[in-house]
Amino acid sequence: MEAIRKQASRFREQVARQQQAVLKQFGAGGYGGSDNLITDEAELQQHQKLEKLYISTRTAKHFQRDIVRGVEGYIITGSKQVEIGVLVKHLLT
Repeated sequence: MEAIRKQASRFREQVARQQQAVLKQFGAGGYGGSDNLITDEAELQQHQKLEKLYISTRTAKHFQRDIVRGVEGYIITGSKQVEIGVLVKHLLT
């Protein structure tokens, strides 16, 4: 179970690094702001692709976070069941 948790954590960190790299490279903070005017069709298309990539990356990050939470819940439930089993065994002996 710990291996699953570590792998999920690595995925989460990887997505965060990728997202930051995209934002840093393309300056996503001011999509089409006054200092970053979109001047031609090619740049507009690149901007739209970047925006889709950013949204997709953010969605993937949230999805992975939900998976991690689900796995953690599963681990906690399993751990509690083991604890209950140990207590019951102890009480019966």
